[in-house]
Amino acid sequence: MPENNTMNHETVHRCSQATIATVVLAVLAGTAMSQPLPEHAVRFTAESGTCAVSFIPDATTGEVPPELEVSVNMLSDRLSLQVIGGTYTEQVFLWGDTRTTVPALRNIEAEALLQDAIWQAMVDAAAENAPIYWTVQEPGGGYSSARYDVLSPVQIARTMALACDFDGLNPSTPTEVEAQRAERRLDLTEEQIRHVRRVLFGLYGEPGAEPGTGAELTVTDRRLIGLYNQENGMDFGEYLTPTATAALLELEPELQMALPASDIPASATHQDWLVFSEESGAVCSMMTSAKSTTGYTGSVLPVMRFSVARSASGGLMAIELTRPNSFEPDTPVRALIDGNPIALMMEPSSGALVPRPLADGRLSNEFTVRMRQGSEIVIEGNSIDTGGSMRLGFSAAGFTAAFREMAELCNRPAVLGWIR
Repeated sequence: MPENNTMNHETVHRCSQATIATVVLAVLAGTAMSQPLPEHAVRFTAESGTCAVSFIPDATTGEVPPELEVSVNMLSDRLSLQVIGGTYTEQVFLWGDTRTTVPALRNIEAEALLQDAIWQAMVDAAAENAPIYWTVQEPGGGYSSARYDVLSPVQIARTMALACDFDGLNPSTPTEVEAQRAERRLDLTEEQIRHVRRVLFGLYGEPGAEPGTGAELTVTDRRLIGLYNQENGMDFGEYLTPTATAALLELEPELQMALPASDIPASATHQDWLVFSEESGAVCSMMTSAKSTTGYTGSVLPVMRFSVARSASGGLMAIELTRPNSFEPDTPVRALIDGNPIALMMEPSSGALVPRPLADGRLSNEFTVRMRQGSEIVIEGNSIDTGGSMRLGFSAAGFTAAFREMAELCNRPAVLGWIR
């Protein structure tokens, strides 16, 4: 094949082992890879949409030595494997005792190249750490050759993936930098990140754990991504791939209930309410998880929680109408108990969502009495994460029995005044 020495409408980039350290491709040839990238040159031809990579030999003989070139038509994903450098009448591939006369492989599917005898011979040579040779005959009868000491199909596949963005040759596990780059290219929105986080936390998160809430993936998010990739055979470590992201965005989160702590079992169950004895019995609590959410972007299922301390006296009780509290504190929040509204507020010191107190500052038992008599509680306001409207729906079924169990468990009969 005649060598094309022109650069009309072509972009050429040559990477040597000396210069690799200073270009992006060099970083990608890090310790995570089994072999460094081979010395190569990249040529892109705009008219045909062809990306070609020629691999620089370790040694050559003759007047017109060849170079192995693999190219891909980026419009059709069809490949060519041939030697370039001059016009040749014959090409011979050698390794060990194997000698094969081969034509150029042009415009073939990736699967055909992977199954071709030359590619398979290169696989065998790489397994033996043996050099490979291309010997060519020129029209005048002279011979030239090129020797590659460590060139393997794995290296070719990785180089084609990096230089030509072509993954059809099944490149090996990417380096961490490649995985980072691929994830950045997804250009995920904050909403998509939150959705992925919620799905992953529903699949692998531990009860009581606190997932991130921001727009950046956290260490915990990375660990859960790693578990998902491992479970689904994706060799991208703790980074998202297009395939994984598309699958996760299709899933609906199965949010876990935010329990008091991961090692505290429920003491009793009353319909939709659970009763707990926390901290070696020093605190007793009751809670129910949200039955429905609209506009909620958290990673754990919100709970409504009431608790009392064993050592306290009288009717003191802690109230958290939603935990975690994801409502915007500077906008109105209200509860609807069977459709009847009750104004709510954020408790200044704790940030807990509680019923709004009376004019004299006392907290009325109107909310808990209505809960005892009602069936459904809906809390509505604006989300602190998105600013949009948010609604959480809770069940009152079992509330009264659970309340009495909590009071008895911590020997606090005076708190029963909240439901009378």
